[in-house]
Amino acid sequence: MATDGWDYSKDSSDSTGVGKFLKSPTMRSLMTEHAEIAVSLYRSRVRQRTGENAREVRVHTEIGGRRHDRWVAVVTAYAPHALAREFGNSRNRTPEHTLRDVARDLESGF
Repeated sequence: MATDGWDYSKDSSDSTGVGKFLKSPTMRSLMTEHAEIAVSLYRSRVRQRTGENAREVRVHTEIGGRRHDRWVAVVTAYAPHALAREFGNSRNRTPEHTLRDVARDLESGF
């Protein structure tokens, strides 16, 4: 048992309501839907010369968080040049930061 600053006792184990919900199939499907929205935004925003960056994006869910106590969704752009486009390189010193911007927009609820 843990106590907060007001001396209320609370059970912070994963077997209680919120802990169970964060690892539930419902939360996993919500995180997958959230990630699919991120992929759609990424595909619409990324510069498309050949379309490879927009096509080669994947989504998966995994147990994560700082204490590995919840479902998280991971969006990965895996085109060979996606990293250079996201962060810049020696030829193009202006990074696009498309994945970062999509993550920030989703976090803020745009």
